[in-house]
Amino acid sequence: GEVVAFDPDIVVTIADQFDAAADVLFDLYPVVDMPLFDIVYLDRADLHLCPHDLDHAAKAVHVAGQSTDIVSRYRPFHLGLELPTARAQRHREYHQLSATAIIMITVGSRLEYELTEEFIDRIAEMLECFPEAVWLLVGGRAGLDVVGRHHPDLVRQERVRALPYDPDLAGLYGICDIYLNPVRRG
Repeated sequence: GEVVAFDPDIVVTIADQFDAAADVLFDLYPVVDMPLFDIVYLDRADLHLCPHDLDHAAKAVHVAGQSTDIVSRYRPFHLGLELPTARAQRHREYHQLSATAIIMITVGSRLEYELTEEFIDRIAEMLECFPEAVWLLVGGRAGLDVVGRHHPDLVRQERVRALPYDPDLAGLYGICDIYLNPVRRG
């Protein structure tokens, strides 16, 4: 097809390498660059949204041999989420979990409503395929009671276990291998 009308207010480019299309547009429109890594490939951009603080950006520019005036066009910007750090080092042994087990975890305060029969059955199939796997339900006993109604053997064998809510979830995640997220409603 043919471009009939093209008159953007601004051009935003997300790149991990040189972007020829943006390079053509520099002289015509304001360009905002969101580099995926430390190195800025579009040094002519009007603004660089940087995933690091300005000191880090200045070092990256220096290492890349780029002009230092680029740093004046940097603005710290974070795309996505930043996970909290663990408050304390966790060990599987504390929860009576084997070092070689596959640990799956689901966290929620409404698991009794969010764990559907279909979801539970899928996880039960996974547990049957992997004899050393354990599924932790964090947020109280209600989720465990729901699983127990459908698969009482898995609960009796402690292949599915309940833990109370833990304010240091990042620490708990550190001993787990897989996070399982049921469909969340409401």
